[in-house]
Amino acid sequence: MHDITTWSAENKLLEAFCVGTAVIVVPVRRIGWQSRDLMLPDYDGGMGPIAKALRKRIVDIQEGRIEWDGWSVTCQ
Repeated sequence: MHDITTWSAENKLLEAFCVGTAVIVVPVRRIGWQSRDLMLPDYDGGMGPIAKALRKRIVDIQEGRIEWDGWSVTCQ
């Protein structure tokens, strides 16, 4: 959190996101820390460039457009 608060104060905190099974990738707009909010940039469409790229890659793997070794197993 020390680095995150420093980067926020220096306007260097550009993007944050969470990754999970149900949401795939979801952007974070604000981080509450020590009774204050650290605000992150608001990107068009909600996600920054890294979150968008990661979400695209995961969905491409899930939907079979990209092969990822060991991602899925054929059931018979």
